[in-house]
Amino acid sequence: MSVGRVASTAALAALAAATAAAAADAADDTAVARAVAADARSLAVASPRVSSALGEPLTATPWWAASVAARRRARATVATFEVCGPRGTADVTVRAVEARPDPRAWPLTRLARRWTRGGWQVVAVDATLPTGVPGPARAVSLLDAGGEGAHNAAKN
Repeated sequence: MSVGRVASTAALAALAAATAAAAADAADDTAVARAVAADARSLAVASPRVSSALGEPLTATPWWAASVAARRRARATVATFEVCGPRGTADVTVRAVEARPDPRAWPLTRLARRWTRGGWQVVAVDATLPTGVPGPARAVSLLDAGGEGAHNAAKN
């Protein structure tokens, strides 16, 4: 076997490994976004604050249209999606931290927990609502202690 052939084979193997790692990372981000944003979507659509600003009926963009930013070391993620109504569109941002997995659990069990709602604690759900007048939009929390949605923070 020639040196050129070995180098070519090594380069192909490295490219395949890098592609597999990127695909695994994308799949992980997608699963996390779906788990984190699931309850936030229903919370945003049911929110009186959002419906009064955007009108009825409200629709949330599908989970695959969410923007996701994950900080692996901090075990935190931020997912942003849109809620649309007849009077406008709002961006809803969900911030969540990963629940500490049991270090004694089997690795696939820890991974499955990461990809479900129970594996995350939602710490904030904020909506950027249009004001109806020129100028900046206003950000409101959908998890206010006295408002609707306070029960979801404890549930997750």
